[in-house]
Amino acid sequence: MRSLLFAFLGCLFTINVNAQQLPSGLSFTNWADETTYKKVYYVNQNHPEASDDNTGTGSAPFLTISKAAEVLQPGEKVIIHSGVYRESIRPARGGKDAQSMISYEAAKGEQVNITGNIEIEATWEPSVHPTNEKTYSQNLWQADLKQILDMNAPNPFNQSNATSKQMKIMSWATELDGTPPYTLVRGMVFQNGERLIQLAHYGDLTRVKGSFWVDTKKQILHIHPFHYADPNEETMELTRFEQLFKPKEIATSYLHLKGLTFSHAGNGFMRTGVGAVFVNGGNHWIFEENTIHSVNSVGLEIGMDFTEDRKQTAEEKSILRKNKGGHLVRNNSIYNCGTGGIQGHRNHQAKVTGNHLHHIGWQDTENYWECAAIKLLLCEEVLVSHNTFHDIGSANAVWLDWDNKNCRITANLIYDIRPAMGGAIYIEASRKTPNWIDHNVMYNINNIAISVYDSDNTVTFNNLIAYSKIPYISKVNTSGRAIDGVPLSSEHNQLNGNIFYHNKELPSRESLTNTGQNNLITGAGAQSFINQNWGSGNQEWDFQISLTEGALRIQSPRSLTQFKNQTNLPDFFGSPPTGNNGIAGPFQRFNGLDATYLVAPLPAK
Repeated sequence: MRSLLFAFLGCLFTINVNAQQLPSGLSFTNWADETTYKKVYYVNQNHPEASDDNTGTGSAPFLTISKAAEVLQPGEKVIIHSGVYRESIRPARGGKDAQSMISYEAAKGEQVNITGNIEIEATWEPSVHPTNEKTYSQNLWQADLKQILDMNAPNPFNQSNATSKQMKIMSWATELDGTPPYTLVRGMVFQNGERLIQLAHYGDLTRVKGSFWVDTKKQILHIHPFHYADPNEETMELTRFEQLFKPKEIATSYLHLKGLTFSHAGNGFMRTGVGAVFVNGGNHWIFEENTIHSVNSVGLEIGMDFTEDRKQTAEEKSILRKNKGGHLVRNNSIYNCGTGGIQGHRNHQAKVTGNHLHHIGWQDTENYWECAAIKLLLCEEVLVSHNTFHDIGSANAVWLDWDNKNCRITANLIYDIRPAMGGAIYIEASRKTPNWIDHNVMYNINNIAISVYDSDNTVTFNNLIAYSKIPYISKVNTSGRAIDGVPLSSEHNQLNGNIFYHNKELPSRESLTNTGQNNLITGAGAQSFINQNWGSGNQEWDFQISLTEGALRIQSPRSLTQFKNQTNLPDFFGSPPTGNNGIAGPFQRFNGLDATYLVAPLPAK
């Protein structure tokens, strides 16, 4: 991550961000890896003597990470040297507490790629039509999957993205059962590292260069390579594994993963239990400075639940009741994920900060309502801060779903978001305790910037929202739902101290119990918003705002209106307000004339 600088009238200041406060008034409960590691193992596939029969020392390293995952005990770590590790790692155990964790770390300065891909060594032959076995195009090729994978065992090429049973479990999506891409296989195919698009019909292959189709009955893979290439002369790979890192037992906790790259997982679309990296109901993981990319569905899954495919046993329920969450996810890069970047079902005291998430949602499956760069359900004391999102499509940037309590989405940079149902920031079905959306910078949102659906007591303040279709909406979106027997509503939400700049439509509310004050608005309809009597202090303002290559420039003809800052919170960069006063928008150090802010990918705080 690049260091974060604040540029103000030609002077540069390094800003320390401290945005830990939750709506309850208490700060997020931080913790750290305090382990003094008593033993270190080494994995080095490039060492001439590497073997899983070795002792795992620097001079006699293991060949695979999986071997280290078998032997590691609490208070021990493994250092992994550079290489391409084609493994699905299943740790045998976790740590005991913050003073006795287990750590998996890349050697300093080295590239460790844990991949689910294998090279296709089978011979490619001209493709023949699956019914009459005639060749219709010289550009199509085929390979026998039985020569590549064990097709008698579960793998991404003999399992669909979502089975009919799974679609029934996800009852809100049953109307999609039997349609592509849910019926397509989970596997992916790559040509020289570039992903081919999976098609639903053989006949479409000739029309789409860089595509593939799977004959699931005959177990034949048909492709239309990029650039009219002969695949026998290319590096062709396919996904062998559904998941890349998943403990053998549920509730495996206190693991620390650092500096690793996870790529090419052929995982499915089920809401729970599919992450390429999956905590499997564990708690207190630290996942930092890693990269996840090129996965079929979800990159990282951190929820406290581990499955919805079956009922949990009494023993499993007893184990999971003791789960205290506590995951720290920071400074990771997650991209090219089909449905989601970071997801989880039941999240408590999780902190997701400083991550760079982009190019999420290429499966275009938002209609099954599980797609977002960050989608967390049943959240309590969750902090999502200082993340950077861009090039997200058919998916939300941040979605907190169902009965969220005391959560905060703050100081995130969100830009170039393509259309999606719900908002780029989306709070859904939460009514008991306040949740906050504050000090975010949102730019070029090609639909709704912030949606507060079926939720009460959400406070949205000090955000900058520019060039969206709809900057803010609060309403009952789905009728007939209830929490604890109380019907969901959209009441008593607040919209305070935001800057709205040249959005196509105005902020919208369904209930007059939703109020707003001290908002500044530029663009058509500004006076109409003021006349809607949201509250006091709303004003039309003549800003000039632009975002170019990470530099956000704000120009104002006069000083911004002062207003009482009830929260006394630091801004986007961590600058405190002066006394009990602040100014509209996410930046406090603004002189009301001209300032430029380098809003590059943000480091964790």
